[in-house]
Amino acid sequence: MATETTPLLQSHRRPQEQYAQHKRRIAGLALLGFVLMIAAVLTTTNIGTKTYPQAVPQHPTACGTDESEAGYITLPYNVDDHLFCWFFESRKVPDTDPFILWVTGSGSGASSLTALLTENGHCRISSDATTTLSAYSWTSEANVV
Repeated sequence: MATETTPLLQSHRRPQEQYAQHKRRIAGLALLGFVLMIAAVLTTTNIGTKTYPQAVPQHPTACGTDESEAGYITLPYNVDDHLFCWFFESRKVPDTDPFILWVTGSGSGASSLTALLTENGHCRISSDATTTLSAYSWTSEANVV
């Protein structure tokens, strides 16, 4: 039988213990998430690999015979960051034709390869997934990066 001195709850410590247990679970899940994130980054990145521009071999699916080189360059102000570039030689006289540094993209995640294949590049992708030589390519008159 309950008296006036009987507590309303079975234990005064129970809510505090539940809260402490809840905090430990959250901390454990956060630690697990952090470890998984670090493991994912380490297994998907290629740390220390540098690829300098190299000649791109001719491929039967590529159009034209334009000479090109592709690779990564490192800018002097940021040694840990590499930018992809693709150089296309002029179709006329590469030694005397002008040089164009063309930069595109509409922000983070925008690929300049899309513009290369739809705007001013040496190739066009047809609706049947084949490539055709572009008559309006900037490489008709200049060397382009």
